[in-house]
Amino acid sequence: MIKAKWLYSELPLSLDIVTTRLLAEQYSDDKGEGFLLNSSGKNFLSGRYIEKIIGKSIVTDPFGNQSEQTTVAYYTCKFNWQNGSKLLCITEPPRSLRKFLAKLHNLLGLGVVVADIDVDPLKWLQQIESQLGRTTITHISSLGIHTPVGGLAKISVSGKKDIRTDFEELISNRRHKIDNVKFNLKYSNDIQALVELTGAGSCKLKSYNHKEILEKFRLCLELIVEGY
Repeated sequence: MIKAKWLYSELPLSLDIVTTRLLAEQYSDDKGEGFLLNSSGKNFLSGRYIEKIIGKSIVTDPFGNQSEQTTVAYYTCKFNWQNGSKLLCITEPPRSLRKFLAKLHNLLGLGVVVADIDVDPLKWLQQIESQLGRTTITHISSLGIHTPVGGLAKISVSGKKDIRTDFEELISNRRHKIDNVKFNLKYSNDIQALVELTGAGSCKLKSYNHKEILEKFRLCLELIVEGY
């Protein structure tokens, strides 16, 4: 299973210049922070931002003796950009992107834009189906459903077969917001995947060929966020 999250981004600099600045801030254990780039060029940039986090704690043994222990943890954010794309991809995203984004703004200036996106997962899926063929939707979660008495409701519909018709009948043209969609994908006859898409532009994917599929998903998402 791999997790990916896409963010809307605008870079004030070319990828070549971005690469140069990130290379000047390479990670070392002595410095305790910096970037490690996996690949870079005019059209693609991928790597990790790492911060070493050192903590201290007091441990008391059964006899009441106290000792100080040092713990070491690492904050890691894996990212990639493609030239001409409005999307920044974060794979296996950490709980918070704050440290990574703060470092980017520090190195690249205030002109860099990175923001959350808000999309309709079903529209994203429709783009995917136009590229890869029809899928089997096994779960749809929706919130903000307006009820006849002026309330708001949330529903989830799940099934082993495609449930999009059942969901549409339950919604019955009421205003709503799709939260997430789960589906089975068969691609190129021999590739199968279990997928979850969310309205925040994130994806969970279980497949042995995830790199190719994630790139397809990115291209489809790009078509939706072009108007941002």
